[in-house]
Amino acid sequence: MTFDDTSAELVASGSNWVGYGARSVDSAIRDLIRGTHEELHLGIYTASPRGLPVLDLIEPRVKLGIRVTAIINRASEFAQPVVIHRLRSLSTNFPYVKIYSFEPKSQLCNIHAKVAVGDRMNAIIGSANLSRRGLIENYELGVRVSGVLAQKAAELIDRLARDPECIPILSLRVE
Repeated sequence: MTFDDTSAELVASGSNWVGYGARSVDSAIRDLIRGTHEELHLGIYTASPRGLPVLDLIEPRVKLGIRVTAIINRASEFAQPVVIHRLRSLSTNFPYVKIYSFEPKSQLCNIHAKVAVGDRMNAIIGSANLSRRGLIENYELGVRVSGVLAQKAAELIDRLARDPECIPILSLRVE
């Protein structure tokens, strides 16, 4: 689906919302990733093993040369080893995949954003984590936007990625 500068679409999870004025956030994320041709930006609050199917969608795109910039909240504390290993593998094998852990000094600060931006043209911004529960089981709500808003979301992810509190996943110490 293509969007102009004023397009928006409601996306959701939960059986009482999907199909009742809202498209499935799971299918919207899948379409966004599959439709990305140059670069993908992700802001991720939590990365659990149940979110690995999303990485399964991203990896073939990366093999085609798609650049990825992703920021995960406090991966050193919250991401499980299997997820860290998979993210490190992507970053090691593909130098144009930049994955960061947001590791702020203050325990009061987090990246709580849940955002995916494809080619700086289309974005999904909402409450759903990239997990089975967030994409399918919980009641989550978001919007798919395009144009200037999607471009701005990608710029904000790029800006945070340059912050010293964003640590490359390859440099991250995990206990």
